[in-house]
Parts: sequence; C-alpha cells; structure tokens
Amino acid sequence: MIGRRLLDNRAFILLAILFIGILRFVNLGFGEIQEWDEALYAVRAKSIVHFGDWLDQTEHSVGGFYSSAHPPLFIWLTATGYKLFGITNFTTRLWSAIFGCGLLFILYLLGKHLRSSAEGFVAALLLGTNPLFTFYSRQGQLDVTYLFFLTASVYFFARYTHTERFATLLLAGCAFGLSLLSKNLAGLLAVPIILLFPFLGLGTLNKNRVKLWVAALGYALVGIAIALPWYLYMEQQIAENLSKGFILSHVFPSLQSVAHGLGTNVKELGSIYFLNQLIVRFPLSILAFGSMLLMSLQLIKSGKQKGFDRSVWFVALWFLVVFLVFTTFQTKVISYILPMLIPLSLLVAHVLKRLEADGFDRKISYLFVIGAGLAFLWSFSGSARMAAKDIAKSILIANYQLQFSPVLLGSFLSLSLVVLLLTLLWRKEQRRKTFLRYFLPVVLVISTLLLVVQVFFLKEEEYTDGATEVAAIVNPEAYDRILYLHTPH
Repeated sequence: MIGRRLLDNRAFILLAILFIGILRFVNLGFGEIQEWDEALYAVRAKSIVHFGDWLDQTEHSVGGFYSSAHPPLFIWLTATGYKLFGITNFTTRLWSAIFGCGLLFILYLLGKHLRSSAEGFVAALLLGTNPLFTFYSRQGQLDVTYLFFLTASVYFFARYTHTERFATLLLAGCAFGLSLLSKNLAGLLAVPIILLFPFLGLGTLNKNRVKLWVAALGYALVGIAIALPWYLYMEQQIAENLSKGFILSHVFPSLQSVAHGLGTNVKELGSIYFLNQLIVRFPLSILAFGSMLLMSLQLIKSGKQKGFDRSVWFVALWFLVVFLVFTTFQTKVISYILPMLIPLSLLVAHVLKRLEADGFDRKISYLFVIGAGLAFLWSFSGSARMAAKDIAKSILIANYQLQFSPVLLGSFLSLSLVVLLLTLLWRKEQRRKTFLRYFLPVVLVISTLLLVVQVFFLKEEEYTDGATEVAAIVNPEAYDRILYLHTPH
C-alpha cells in the first residue's frame, strides 16, 4: 500500500497539502495582467482605492456597467490588498492564490468526512496539481473564490448532517451567501448539490429526511440574506442600460447570452465539448467516468439495497449536476470545467484507492488502467486530437474526404503499444499487484513535479501583451484623459 503510515499521519498530510498550496504563490506576479477579465476586476479594485466606490464601480469601470456588474466580494478583497501592500500584479492575484490554497484543505476535509482521510488527501493533491486549476488559482479572477465558498458550504452542510449543530448549518449558509457575492449566479450551483443530501438520505439524519429538507431551506435563506442587500442596492441604481433594473437588465440577459453562446465563442463539439476537455485537462477523469458507469450497471443489476454507497453516489451526482448544467450552455469557456474538478477529484481518488487495494475485479481494473493510459496519450497529443477532429467533421458533414494522417497513424500505433504492454503485464498476478501498488504514488509524484515546473519555469513572453510598454509612455505624460476603443459589450 502507498505509504500507509504516511497517509495515517495527519501532520504529513497537512504539510504536503500546504506545500502544494504554497506553490500557488511562486512567481505570482508573472507577466502582465490579462487584458480582459483580470484587468476588468483590477480596475474595479483600483477605483475603490482611488474613489472609494465600494458598492458600485460602474462610473470608473472599463467599458461602463458591464465590467462592474459581477458581485464585489473578490473586488473588495483585492482593493484591501492594494491598500495594504500596494497595486501590483502579485496583489491583484493574491486572493485567488489564497483561496486556491484554502480550497485544497476544504477538499481534504470534505473527502475525509465523506470517505476517508486517505481519499481526501489524494483528492486534494489531484486538484492542487491540476494545471488548469493551478492557472486559475494564479489569476485575479472570480472563479476560484466562488468555488472555495461553494465547496466550503457543501462541507459544512455535510458536517451538519452528522452533528445537527445549528452553528455548523449557519456556517454552511454563510459560505453559500459569500459564493453568491463572488460571482453572479454561479454560486447557485450549491443549491442542487445541497438538495442531494435529503434526496440520498446522507448523514445520521437519513431517518429524518424532513429535517434535512428544512435544513436545506434554512441554508438557502441564510445565503440569500447575506447576498441580497448588494443585489437590491444594484437594482436601485439608475443607468442608461438598466431600464428594467439590475436583475432583468443584466443578470438574466447574461445567463441567456451564456446559454446561447457569447458571439462566436460557441462549442463546436456541442454536448461532448466538456467531456473531451475534461479528458484533455484531467486525464484521470476517465477513471471517474468508468466508475460511474460501473456503479450504474451494478445498481440496475442488483438493486439499491445491495452495494449502494451513498457517499460515492453523492459525489457522482454532484459531478453530473454541474456537468449537465454547463453542457446545456452553448458558450465555450474553459473555466466552466473548474466546478467539475471538485467532485471529479473526489471520485478519482476513490477509484485510485480501490485500485491500489486491488478492490476491483481483475478485468475491471485492467480496463481502468488501459483507459487511464489512453486518456494520458490523448491529453498529450494535440496533433492527434486535431486530426481526429477533422475526420469527425468530415463524417458529420457526409463528404467523406478523408486524407491520410501520419500523426493519427502514429497515435494509433502508440495506443496499440500501450494496450499490448499492459496486457502482457496483466498476465502475471504478482506484476499486476505491484503495478497497482505503485500506480497511485507515481501519478502523484509526477503531477507534483509538473506543478513545480509550471510555476517555476514560466515563459514570460506568453503572458506579455505590451501593456507595460504602453504604460511607460502614457504614465509620465500629463494627459487629462485617455481615449480607448473597445468592443460593444
């Protein structure tokens, strides 16, 4: 087994998670501020520092109302950082790194509560070393902040279902409210997740589901009470493009535009876009998909009463809820994957621990490992993905003008080699068990090394758009105003 003593050592677990979390702060001031979302939020925070407009930064935001419409919690925190430590790239991204680090500890505690300390630890490391999550936890954007509070609200509600302590339920509701104050509507994802608790009968209250439903209602009311004052304040503001009020003029139209696609930013692959992106960005997610399929088949075959693990099903349904919500959206935004990574990390950790303990049937474990190997190859070979995409397009539009692709042929040969090697390995029982024993630690070590490379060896030119040079020209001059061009939205 993987370092059984280490996995039972609370000090080691906390230090390891802290190490992965602290890496978020290495080279945090890299490059320049991203010219779109990150810059919009930075300008809002600067306007608070210079003009004190804590509740509504519309007057000084870039492009007017649009860039001041998201809830202000992250903006308030960034402005506070500016006041304390100065206005820099580092302070612009500081709170994302803090919440990114904190989210790893929350995920560990949630995994420990739902399953075991070992699974919570593995889930935290899987999330913390994921390149996409690492990138966004080092950007001055809203995503990681709202995700921290959303996950914290789920954790505290899970605790409440066992302790029945009002203070714990209150903490869950407060975290939900702060998620609503972090990003418009995104925090509402917590509601269907919380409703899974009474639906599945999780916790010691499983014999009193009415109390769970009432607790879920109380949770929602506390969260709404915290977030509502800012929304009501914005509803009363008068602006040319707010003729119907803040909610009807901005919040609902924003949701509609995301659902139907923002301009040309529409998913070409339709409903399978996020499925493909999850395999590309988090190859081990293939283990979670396989596990959910296996769980469904077992449920159909044996019925609910036999082998129905409520905690595993809770995590699986959590992922499916988030996945289905974003799959209905036509907009292609890669950050929409982030809330899916939380339940996926928990589910993958569960599968990895079962594999390590040889807890699956021999054929099932073989399929899991083969799937993981193929997913990693698919993730690493961008050329093969493009070639496969071209072939799929050709088939879909029925022109069948297929051309020979050396890249795709090479990828096919690589896949065949992986399958062959693993098949030969599986024929020896001792080799198979040794492989499964070391599969998890090798994955975690390699992913940690890749994380170190990601934060220490940045290519600064990839994150530089010329803003520094422009600022060097503009700032010394005594301009009383600056004219800029921007897109209509």
